Amino acid sequence: MKYGLSQQDIDIAIKGRAIEQSCVSGLSYALNEESSLPYFFDIIHYESISEKALIEHIDRVGCQIYVREAI
Repeated sequence: MKYGLSQQDIDIAIKGRAIEQSCVSGLSYALNEESSLPYFFDIIHYESISEKALIEHIDRVGCQIYVREAI
Protein backbone atom coordinates (compact mmCIF):
# COMPACT_ATOMS: atom_id res chain seq x y z
CA MET A 1 0.00 0.00 0.00
CA LYS A 2 1.26 3.48 -0.85
CA TYR A 3 1.28 6.22 1.74
CA GLY A 4 1.82 9.90 1.21
CA LEU A 5 1.13 13.19 2.91
CA SER A 6 -2.43 13.19 1.59
CA GLN A 7 -3.90 9.69 1.20
CA GLN A 8 -6.68 9.54 -1.37
CA ASP A 9 -9.08 6.62 -1.58
CA ILE A 10 -11.13 5.53 -4.60
CA ASP A 11 -13.87 2.96 -4.07
CA ILE A 12 -14.84 0.78 -7.04
CA ALA A 13 -17.68 -1.75 -7.08
CA ILE A 14 -17.61 -4.15 -10.02
CA LYS A 15 -21.02 -5.43 -11.14
CA GLY A 16 -21.52 -8.71 -12.95
CA ARG A 17 -22.60 -12.16 -11.87
CA ALA A 18 -19.78 -13.77 -13.87
CA ILE A 19 -17.07 -11.74 -12.09
CA GLU A 20 -14.74 -14.00 -10.11
CA GLN A 21 -12.69 -13.07 -7.05
CA SER A 22 -9.50 -13.50 -9.09
CA CYS A 23 -10.65 -10.63 -11.33
CA VAL A 24 -11.30 -8.38 -8.33
CA SER A 25 -7.97 -9.33 -6.74
CA GLY A 26 -6.07 -8.85 -9.99
CA LEU A 27 -7.54 -5.41 -10.59
CA SER A 28 -6.80 -4.39 -7.01
CA TYR A 29 -3.21 -5.58 -7.33
CA ALA A 30 -2.69 -3.82 -10.67
CA LEU A 31 -4.09 -0.50 -9.43
CA ASN A 32 -2.51 -0.53 -5.96
CA GLU A 33 0.83 -2.24 -6.48
CA GLU A 34 1.79 -1.91 -10.12
CA SER A 35 0.65 1.62 -10.90
CA SER A 36 2.24 4.87 -9.84
CA LEU A 37 -1.10 6.56 -9.21
CA PRO A 38 -1.19 8.46 -5.89
CA TYR A 39 -4.43 6.79 -4.79
CA PHE A 40 -5.50 3.69 -2.91
CA PHE A 41 -8.17 1.71 -4.78
CA ASP A 42 -10.68 -0.28 -2.75
CA ILE A 43 -12.20 -2.83 -5.17
CA ILE A 44 -15.28 -4.91 -4.29
CA HIS A 45 -17.60 -7.24 -6.20
CA TYR A 46 -21.06 -5.65 -6.01
CA GLU A 47 -22.94 -8.95 -5.96
CA SER A 48 -20.92 -10.13 -2.94
CA ILE A 49 -21.89 -7.17 -0.73
CA SER A 50 -24.03 -8.28 2.21
CA GLU A 51 -24.55 -4.89 3.85
CA LYS A 52 -27.83 -3.42 2.63
CA ALA A 53 -26.77 0.12 3.57
CA LEU A 54 -23.65 -0.13 1.39
CA ILE A 55 -25.67 -1.41 -1.59
CA GLU A 56 -28.13 1.46 -1.16
CA HIS A 57 -25.26 3.97 -0.91
CA ILE A 58 -23.62 2.68 -4.09
CA ASP A 59 -26.96 2.70 -5.94
CA ARG A 60 -27.67 6.25 -4.76
CA VAL A 61 -24.35 8.06 -5.24
CA GLY A 62 -22.18 5.73 -7.33
CA CYS A 63 -21.34 6.67 -10.89
CA GLN A 64 -20.92 4.25 -13.74
CA ILE A 65 -17.53 4.50 -15.45
CA TYR A 66 -17.74 1.62 -17.93
CA VAL A 67 -20.44 -0.59 -19.45
CA ARG A 68 -19.68 -3.65 -21.54
CA GLU A 69 -22.34 -4.24 -24.14
CA ALA A 70 -23.77 -7.74 -24.33
CA ILE A 71 -22.23 -9.82 -27.10
